[in-house]
Amino acid sequence: MWTRVVVWAGSTLVLLTLAACGSPTSAADRRTSVTTTSTPTTLAPPSTTTAPAAPPPCDGAAIAAVVGRYNRYAAVTSFGCSGAFAYALVTITGPPPFTGGKGTLLLAGSGGGWQIVNRTTYCADGSVPPAISQSACQGS
Repeated sequence: MWTRVVVWAGSTLVLLTLAACGSPTSAADRRTSVTTTSTPTTLAPPSTTTAPAAPPPCDGAAIAAVVGRYNRYAAVTSFGCSGAFAYALVTITGPPPFTGGKGTLLLAGSGGGWQIVNRTTYCADGSVPPAISQSACQGS
């Protein structure tokens, strides 16, 4: 029994004729033939029905709410956004001995809102847009 397999390799159609498993009955049955045919092909790009998600709005109240869920003692003193990233400069308001501490949080757009992400990862790989990278990546 023979099996034919058709494979596309770039713009080349490859037709493989393979012998099925089992004991062939003659030497002619043990052969495998390969035929290649170069055929110009136009392939359409895959269709997509999902538009890229827009970044969340650069809104101080939304950013403060995310920071507040992360640390209820962190008060946002400044923030900025660019594309799908934002940063928040925060001051810790309590409890002692942490009162007055300062830090920088990096946020990324996620599902229409903001999510705090690892600054080290995103700053190191260059994902943070240049417009905010100095404030977002070089702060404390």
